[in-house]
Amino acid sequence: MNKAHIMTGEDRRVLSNLLEKIEAIHSIRDHAKYIYFVHQAMEEAKKRNAVSYYGRFKTMLMAARLSKRAFETRLSSRGITTSVAMAISL
Repeated sequence: MNKAHIMTGEDRRVLSNLLEKIEAIHSIRDHAKYIYFVHQAMEEAKKRNAVSYYGRFKTMLMAARLSKRAFETRLSSRGITTSVAMAISL
């Protein structure tokens, strides 16, 4: 984190908008896109010295990874591939 930077209202607006965009993406169906945006948001939060936003984005990243792993494990135990499950859910 950049200790010299003090968060401004603009920083909060940017990070809030990123958070809203990320929350609009389905973390299982668009997993790669979701992970990409969370990583970008983490970098933005780090650059803007937003410790609370960084922690929130990191938690979202860990939750997405765990849910994806659980989802794939459940499917594989039933003999279904992820691509087939995504095709069925659309």
